[in-house]
Amino acid sequence: MTAAMLDEKARPHSALDTVETRREGQIYEAMQLDENRFNLWSTIGIQFSVTAAPLGIVGYTTLITGVGGSPFYFWGFLVAIVGQILIAVSLAELSSAYPHSSGQIYWTAILSPHRYARFLSYLNGAMTTFGWVFASSGTAVFAADFFAAFGQLVSDTYEPTSWQIFLLVIAALTVAFILNTLLIKAVPNLTSFMVVFLNIAALFICITLLAVVHPKASPKTAFIDVVNTTGWSSDGLVFFLGLLPGMMTVCLFDTAAHMADELPHPEREVPIVMLANAVLSSTGGLVMVLCLIFCTTHPERLVQPLAGMPILQICWDAWSSKGFVIVVCLIYWAMTLNGLISIITGCSRVIWSFAQAGGLPFKDLLSEVNGRFQTPLNAVLASCMACAIFSLLCFAPLTVLNGLFGASVVCFTTSYTIPTCLVLANRRNLPSNRYFNIGAAGPVVNFVAICWMAISALFVCFPQHMPVTLDTMNWAPVIFFLVLFISLANWFRVKATYCCPRGLLRDPSN
Repeated sequence: MTAAMLDEKARPHSALDTVETRREGQIYEAMQLDENRFNLWSTIGIQFSVTAAPLGIVGYTTLITGVGGSPFYFWGFLVAIVGQILIAVSLAELSSAYPHSSGQIYWTAILSPHRYARFLSYLNGAMTTFGWVFASSGTAVFAADFFAAFGQLVSDTYEPTSWQIFLLVIAALTVAFILNTLLIKAVPNLTSFMVVFLNIAALFICITLLAVVHPKASPKTAFIDVVNTTGWSSDGLVFFLGLLPGMMTVCLFDTAAHMADELPHPEREVPIVMLANAVLSSTGGLVMVLCLIFCTTHPERLVQPLAGMPILQICWDAWSSKGFVIVVCLIYWAMTLNGLISIITGCSRVIWSFAQAGGLPFKDLLSEVNGRFQTPLNAVLASCMACAIFSLLCFAPLTVLNGLFGASVVCFTTSYTIPTCLVLANRRNLPSNRYFNIGAAGPVVNFVAICWMAISALFVCFPQHMPVTLDTMNWAPVIFFLVLFISLANWFRVKATYCCPRGLLRDPSN
């Protein structure tokens, strides 16, 4: 199916018809946001900020302890980034062919058989929305955790409680809301600066650790000696369980796609951002992984790390300087807060575009654009409120909160797999003049990416330790199936009115 096939008969009319127009038999939606708000560099900043791979990878150093150890941490990361880059390439080609702020929701609609387009587009929208909300909630909790960790470092008597963490989550979300509404003009400059800052900060930590750690781990310990204390008898299965760091730090490829309304040439800029970020994140993350496997002197201490943060324990073990550890903590707090700001930007655009299509309640409210700031203010507020609600899981056991991240991986994987499968079957229908075209390699890249996503979704649902208890249970599949049930139930509410997203009508002068 091509864009020309999405005519008026494909879906009911909506309140948005007042901003739609016809051109050559196709229906388009007029641009509603500031299409010159972001440029190539600032969008790379937003995409990079949501994961900040060179620093974010450290959050998974607990996998060194028992789940394969340093060898699986390193080799698993290599395998994961190859698979993740194939996903990025597949989605970059789609974003070049069909730039749209709803991203994979629109790609699914335009590539699906006419009979199934509305349902598949809706299902993709539901998975994308939940994935972004879950990822945003987890990031908000991380930002609160690092601020609480700072309090523990500067005070020997301070011990954070769950309600204090929740209040810090609300404070972080308030900052994110203000910067995405009242101070939206400052966001492009902020994200551009943070690309440089985060990479310099990662380099600072790497150089410091390499300089002060003596003796370092041997190459045999770093690359060969597998440590399996998970209870699983198969080292091969444990290797796949160790793929999670790479999957979680080189991800969220659709971030730039949801900025399509705010870029002058999204058909060119979005795929460049996707690929540039994938390469930048993979390279920076790999450098940090190499540093960690040689500089983690006491991996057994990561089970109960300093102030609850593995990176702080690694830095303290390397150099028992309170000043150094405090600086590292502040770097990570700035990283997570900036990541929250950027991820709320992406989440709000997903909610806004999905609401326009009628996939969410309060359609008119959530699809409204504030004329003064040219931003979906209500969608930003809804994103922050949803994050605050799911952040209440900070009162639950840590395994439940971790399950939120696992569920987000499954949601995103589902939302990426659907259009990738469709484009594999419909490559001949892609516009031949697209900016990014992988040509004859396309079917192979798409097929391997689909296989990789299936593996990712499967193993992210496995418990890391056996036997399974309430303390070691993986809540990701439970949360995902609950999300799937809610999504399917909501379909019966909206199926009569849900409308597939329509193409963007851009200013021909741009």
